[in-house]
Amino acid sequence: AVGSELGARFCAQLRRDSYVPLLLPASERSRFEAIEEAASAWFKLSEDEKIDQAGEYGHVDRKFTGYRNGKFREQLEVRSLAGGGAYPMPHTPASFGPSLNHVLVDMDSMARGLLQHIAIDLGADADFFDPLLDPPPPSASSATAPPPAAVEKEGEEADPVLSHSLMRVCRYDADGEGVYGTNVLCEAHNDVGFITLDACASTAGLEALRRADGLWVPVEQSPPPPGGELVLLAMVGDTLGRLSNNYFAPCKHRVVCPAHGERIGLPFLFRGRSDAILNTKPARKRAAAQGRTAHLAEMETMTIKELPAFDSGKAILRDWFRSVKKP
Repeated sequence: AVGSELGARFCAQLRRDSYVPLLLPASERSRFEAIEEAASAWFKLSEDEKIDQAGEYGHVDRKFTGYRNGKFREQLEVRSLAGGGAYPMPHTPASFGPSLNHVLVDMDSMARGLLQHIAIDLGADADFFDPLLDPPPPSASSATAPPPAAVEKEGEEADPVLSHSLMRVCRYDADGEGVYGTNVLCEAHNDVGFITLDACASTAGLEALRRADGLWVPVEQSPPPPGGELVLLAMVGDTLGRLSNNYFAPCKHRVVCPAHGERIGLPFLFRGRSDAILNTKPARKRAAAQGRTAHLAEMETMTIKELPAFDSGKAILRDWFRSVKKP
C-alpha cells in the first residue's frame, strides 16, 4: 500500500544506492526468458526482414522507435500505441510482438505504482506524478496482431500516437569488441526518464554504479534466488534526479561483454510527457503548510523536454549514429 513500511524501505534503498533489486514471481522469470528467446530468434533474421517488420530507427510521432544495428549492439525500440497494442509489432516468432505488448502494459503499471511511493518519500502527494504522464496503455488483450504502420487521416498517412515510455530490446554479442578496445559494449550512462525497470538477463552483463560507495556492481552475476524468482532492477532516471534535485540520484550503468554467446537486454524506460510542465511550487507550498519538507527542485514553467537530461539523450544519439555499422 502507498505509504507502507515496505514502500518506505524501497525508497530509502533507492536513495542510498540509486537502484533496488525487486523480486518477482518465478512465473515472471519464465515469461522474460521466453521473450529473450523470441528476441534472439528475431535478431537472427536478415537485416531486410528486421527493417521490414520494425522499420529503420527514426522518428515516429516525434519519438524514436524501430530497429538499428550499431557497432556494439543491435537494438529494437518498442512503444505502446494509444489505442492498444505495441509499435512496431514484430511478428517473427509469432509470440514476440504480443509478448512485448503484454510486458509493456505490465511494466507501465508497476512503474506507476512505484512512483506513488517515491512521491510520498519526496514529501508530495501520492498522485504528484500523474499529470506528468501519458494515460495508462489499454489492456494488452486489446491487440495481439501487428498494427498497420500508419493510420489514414483525411486522405493522408498520419503517424500513430505512441507512448513516451518504451522497451529497448538489445542484443550484445560475446564476440564483439567493446568501446575503445575494452569489454564495455554500452558506455556508462543515465537513462532519460523517471525510472527504468530492467529484468536481469539470463546472460550477465549489466553493471550499476552504487551511489553509496561508488563501486561498479555486476548486478546480474548474483546467484539466482532459491525460489526461481525474477530479479527486476529499479533504477533512478535522469528526469527524477533533476526533479528531486538529486535527492534521488540517477543510476549510472553500463553493459560489458557477455562471457559467452549473447546477452538480450529488456530495459523498460518509464518517461513523462515531453510537454509536461514541471511546476513543483504547489507541492512545496502544501508541504510547508503541513510542516513537511518537499525534496523537489524549484521549478514552475520548465517542461520535461527542456531539462538538461534531454541534452544528454541527444548526445547519446549522436554517439550512436557515429558508431552505426557501415555496409
